[in-house]
Amino acid sequence: MNRPQRFAIVYSPASARSVSRYVTRGFFSPRELPQAFARMLLTGEFGLFVGIPVVLLLAARLLSSHETPSLLLTMVAVVWLLAGLIRISRYGPSSGIGCYVINDDGSQGQLVGGLRMRFQRRARRLWIAGLLVEPSWRGAGIGTALMLAAFRVAQKRVSNGPVTISVFAPSHPASKAIIEKQLGGKQTITVTEPPAEELNSTIGQLEKALQRSPSTFDWLLSDAAVKM
Repeated sequence: MNRPQRFAIVYSPASARSVSRYVTRGFFSPRELPQAFARMLLTGEFGLFVGIPVVLLLAARLLSSHETPSLLLTMVAVVWLLAGLIRISRYGPSSGIGCYVINDDGSQGQLVGGLRMRFQRRARRLWIAGLLVEPSWRGAGIGTALMLAAFRVAQKRVSNGPVTISVFAPSHPASKAIIEKQLGGKQTITVTEPPAEELNSTIGQLEKALQRSPSTFDWLLSDAAVKM
């Protein structure tokens, strides 16, 4: 997609949840589900949260003739799974920034990309949990614009303290692509006021990349979409 196009980057209470679901569905479409599942199995987070409890349950089954060890392993597996669920819940609610085509008449049209986030409020951490651009619209700078929008959302909330932006499941191939292409190899960046040199450098690189794009972007980022 190399033709000039105008887009709206939108973050609002009305669309944040639906954009989050859109990104999730894009990662787990019927065509891509086998590949996505295989990648999930290779992530360290899957092994930590699911793989270890499964191994413990299998060991408990093998030791079923020995009541005490089997019961102990089963209890440890259950506690481990519950601890994993609690940890995941602390990542906070999911939210999303959407990219919409602006039609010739100025109206907001098709959703063609999205960035999924989770907000860990107590830790003041914004997790990047997925970035999706429709194949026919790739090359227009949409991914760069969505990542830049995530930084601008975080910058709106530094009045109460620094906000750390982190990429969720950094060992996952899709997350690695975000880290390498959008964040200059950095997995975690802290947003402060005044901004540190690392933050200025990262945002500057994103803005320069966007200037080279043939597209133009309108920024509609609501302060009310999420509280931190």
